[in-house]
Amino acid sequence: EKISQIIELVQSDGQWQQQLEQILKVGKILLSVLSSFFAIGLVAIIFNAIRSQVIANFDEIEISLFIGSTKDYVCRPFYYFGILSSVFGAILGIIFLQIAISFLQQPIQQLSEMLNFGGAFELSTLSNQIILVMLGLAIFLGSIGAFLSVNLSLRKYF
Repeated sequence: EKISQIIELVQSDGQWQQQLEQILKVGKILLSVLSSFFAIGLVAIIFNAIRSQVIANFDEIEISLFIGSTKDYVCRPFYYFGILSSVFGAILGIIFLQIAISFLQQPIQQLSEMLNFGGAFELSTLSNQIILVMLGLAIFLGSIGAFLSVNLSLRKYF
């Protein structure tokens, strides 16, 4: 009778582990969706910030174009602003993420020990490669927002 109780317990634990893996898969999908929303939000924020700058400096832009400034000369500061603001936002996000990871490391380790996973769940800080990818994506998304904003705001001149 003891052997059958042990086998039932192992089957129960196996089912629980499968359920936990499915929950983790759902969490990864939700994290991907949330990341996509943040990316769209970044483009929209950069777009609106640059659009408001174009509107505020419209007279200066118009005078610059009348005296012979090129499209690149007029648009370059707005592109730089979009890239720099997205990089600063990414750096701030990376800092917040590192702080969150540092606060979560001990509870995750305790949970892993409590569930007898032997360190299977371990949070690590962001690697340099991940940080570079995050910065690269921020630059890319900021560039897209700046490009769309400048070209749509000044399309009657170009």
